[in-house]
Amino acid sequence: MNLAKTLTFCQPPGRNYVLPNGKIAAAFFDFDGTIAECEPDFVRAKKMFWRFLRHLGFSKHEAAEMFAKIEHENMSLKGFEVHMLGEAMAQTYRALCKHHGKRVNSDDELICREIGRHPYWRKPREFKDALPVLNRTQHNFLMVLVTIGNREAQKYKAKMLGLQFDEMIITSESNKRLLVANAIKDCNIDPRYSFMKGNSARSDGDVGHVTNVIYNPLETGLKFDEAELPKNTGFEVFLVKSWREAEEQGIMRLVRRRRYLLGDQHTYAESAEDGMSQDMFNPMQ
Repeated sequence: MNLAKTLTFCQPPGRNYVLPNGKIAAAFFDFDGTIAECEPDFVRAKKMFWRFLRHLGFSKHEAAEMFAKIEHENMSLKGFEVHMLGEAMAQTYRALCKHHGKRVNSDDELICREIGRHPYWRKPREFKDALPVLNRTQHNFLMVLVTIGNREAQKYKAKMLGLQFDEMIITSESNKRLLVANAIKDCNIDPRYSFMKGNSARSDGDVGHVTNVIYNPLETGLKFDEAELPKNTGFEVFLVKSWREAEEQGIMRLVRRRRYLLGDQHTYAESAEDGMSQDMFNPMQ
């Protein structure tokens, strides 16, 4: 039985992610800081938190030091669940009260938690060219979202941008490398012609051990997110500065290799204006 021919009948019309060798070409995408802005919302929330603490008579400098330590410890132990920012802010408030001999006010503690919830439920703002590039990419790749965070919050943000992925992998742990490796195995993906696009050298870059990486640091991320990009893994790391450059210098190079190394004649030759038959990534009206 010709596996590639059989799988081709299973893929939607107008798409060509099944390779001539019978495997699948997949595009894995991070969400926060890659597809949509993330950092500004958290910076804004933290500024609100500092102002609120100053209103209560606490020092911003002292609070910031306590908060940074508590936030890092919480993420290391409990992951990236939606309540963690508010919990870290409430813990910081209680620690300040204890240090200064003040009584904890339950209403003030609740305000801290509400400030921390705010960034997760705002309508996301996509980066320039993100949606058009996603829409063109879906012709040649199985589209997979791989993101760290709370499941409900991440699905909400994707829905607000009108994003439709073939697969969504949402985790509260920093284990993208393992999850992508599992998807490669489960979905019969050829990692040589697939890629992960993200902004974190630590979590997204680590995927470079199992497939190619398009590293596009549109946001700097958390301080402990810094890490060396992988080397000598057998896969390539494409360093780019924008979504358009990611398409031209990374995505289309992988498509070109499919065409000439595998004889895949159904890929689009150009990245710019070869229109898709479907719009999977259009903002919701």
